[in-house]
Amino acid sequence: VREVSQEDNKPVVECTLSNIIREIAAQNDFSLEEFNCDLDHVHLLVSCTPQHYIPNMLKALKGVSARLLLKAHPEIRSQLWGGHVWNPSYFI
Repeated sequence: VREVSQEDNKPVVECTLSNIIREIAAQNDFSLEEFNCDLDHVHLLVSCTPQHYIPNMLKALKGVSARLLLKAHPEIRSQLWGGHVWNPSYFI
């Protein structure tokens, strides 16, 4: 049974991840236009300037979000393959 947040009926971990990703984007001067989660993947629509280097943006998003998500929800580590939140690949 997945724990569900009261305000919008989304799973709590998904809400936490959305908030973390939005905060990282704001701290790095780009914006998150869309965020959608499925059981095993995430879709992001990001708006940034041409000066942003996409690999660095993804490194910040994946690295920081993984650390903060596991800190907030340590119980999910056992459900992850190898204990990793993110696969190293991405698609643009």
